[in-house]
Amino acid sequence: MLQSLPRETEEKGGEESWKQQFASQEEKRQKNERLHQHQKHENQMRDLQLQCDSNIRELQQLQNEKCHLLIEHETQKLKELDEEHTQEIKEWREKLRPRKKALEEEFTRKLQEQAVFFKMSGESECLNPTTQSRVSKFYPIPNLHNSSLYPQIKLGCANRLFLCVHHFSDRY
Repeated sequence: MLQSLPRETEEKGGEESWKQQFASQEEKRQKNERLHQHQKHENQMRDLQLQCDSNIRELQQLQNEKCHLLIEHETQKLKELDEEHTQEIKEWREKLRPRKKALEEEFTRKLQEQAVFFKMSGESECLNPTTQSRVSKFYPIPNLHNSSLYPQIKLGCANRLFLCVHHFSDRY
């Protein structure tokens, strides 16, 4: 039994040395594995960051292109609207001359009709101030809207309307 004790001690000493060696190797292996994983994660993080930067640049480029397309589209639309507006103004001006001419002709015709009408009724006593039975005075009409209140309207010189007011003499 004496011999078995040193063997057990030897086995215990060798086992402890083996355990320490195993623990030391395991600790080194874990440390290397942690370092490797840390390096791997850093590389992945760098790659992802580069990918994100690349995506951002690509998105910015797409946004700039779309912005330019939108500006071109809006510019084209503004040009079309401007051309349309210019065409409308041109058409309006072309129609303006005939409308003006038609209005001037109508105005001239009405002036002639009034002149004929007042020449025909020129024999009345109102238009003849030399008549002894009445005194006539001509007053300018300030407001034509109220002309229905006056007895008679006469076309005076320089195309102005005058009111003929009769003042009867004492004979009537």
